[in-house]
Amino acid sequence: KKIDPKGEKFDPNLHQAVAQAPAPGVPAGFVAETAQPGFVIGDRVLRAAMVIVSTGDSGPKDPAGAHVDTSV
Repeated sequence: KKIDPKGEKFDPNLHQAVAQAPAPGVPAGFVAETAQPGFVIGDRVLRAAMVIVSTGDSGPKDPAGAHVDTSV
């Protein structure tokens, strides 16, 4: 069975995190994108899905909605 976990909570038993990135609308710790789908037979993982995990929103914003540069 093919696994495409986009939008699911990250599970290290089924997913291999290849990157973390801010993703608006996706809570931290959830799969933002699937880089490569995985496969399972029953409960056994044949290949873990390679995923990009969300770090949450893109960062602090000012009240007008523009991105605030916090690197200074």
